Amino acid sequence: MLTNNPPASTELYNSVLAFDANPNNAINIHNSGALTLGGAVFNTDGTGPVAAGAATEALLYTTGTSVNASTVPNNFIDITTPVNTVPGTTTASSGFALAMGGIFAHITVGGGAHPFLMSYYDVQDGEAVLGSVESSALGIINAAQAGSVNVVGLIHMSEANYATFASHIHFA
Repeated sequence: MLTNNPPASTELYNSVLAFDANPNNAINIHNSGALTLGGAVFNTDGTGPVAAGAATEALLYTTGTSVNASTVPNNFIDITTPVNTVPGTTTASSGFALAMGGIFAHITVGGGAHPFLMSYYDVQDGEAVLGSVESSALGIINAAQAGSVNVVGLIHMSEANYATFASHIHFA
């Protein structure tokens, strides 16, 4: 199982052993500083905290691309390219770096340093990695931000179910 600090982790997160794309299934996120490394709440494209009950506005990100999301409403970064991790060596942080792509791949979110809810699909473990990542002081999210990744939950599912995962995320 993927952790932030192998071989042992002090991380506290949820682990869902099976998830399918049934329209009635939902992942409710309570916007709390306890879910991020810095203790701040999740942000909406650099404009402020995500309000309880806010609609999920997913930014669909493809590995290796550069996206200016500073003018696009978003509060959840869904990395749509599956990641092939290495058993026993890949952490949530290094998996995120793989999911972002090369050193020039990035997402501009604007508004300085803020935590964002994100996910990527780990092919090796058959799970969505749901976590937080902090943008840089310049409002950039890239592989260099991997050190700020904090696991919120590991959700076992098929790759096909991950394709619709963003529609199941709700801010409570």
